[in-house]
Amino acid sequence: MFSRSLRNYTVLLTLAVTAACSSSPEQNQPPLIVNEHAAQEQLLEEQLQTAIGFIKKGHFYAAEDQLKIIANEARNPTRLRQQALSYLTLLYLNKDNPRANSTLATHSLDQLNVLHNGRQNEQAVLFEALGYALEARIMLEEAQRRAAQSAQQQQQLSQEVQALQMALDQLRRLSLQ
Repeated sequence: MFSRSLRNYTVLLTLAVTAACSSSPEQNQPPLIVNEHAAQEQLLEEQLQTAIGFIKKGHFYAAEDQLKIIANEARNPTRLRQQALSYLTLLYLNKDNPRANSTLATHSLDQLNVLHNGRQNEQAVLFEALGYALEARIMLEEAQRRAAQSAQQQQQLSQEVQALQMALDQLRRLSLQ
């Protein structure tokens, strides 16, 4: 009885191996399915990395254009839009950028806030840090404006003092005559 079940097992094993070896490799592989969504997301990720590369190289206008395309397309994944808006905010806060502007940074941060919508995730810390950076930039711009006004006032006062000294010297000369 044992030899009979062993023989049946051997026959089944032989049939399985023969069937496996006789099938072509194309029949065993599932058909290639192209995931269009994944391909689109990969392309957007590459565009985001290209924009980051532009920022590092100082090509701020090209980076801004690329980031705006990613950030403003509502069909793009939220994660990529948030990253693009984060980099846009940083780009507008970058003092080396000729288009550095706290108003544009605030606008980008507002858009990021709308996308963030109070969710607690890894972006929350970044969002908070960008808010602090924006506040610091605004305070810096205000301090620079005040410093420029003070310098202008000091120059004006210096000119007035110089004019008064000249008038005083002229009065002394007249009184000595």
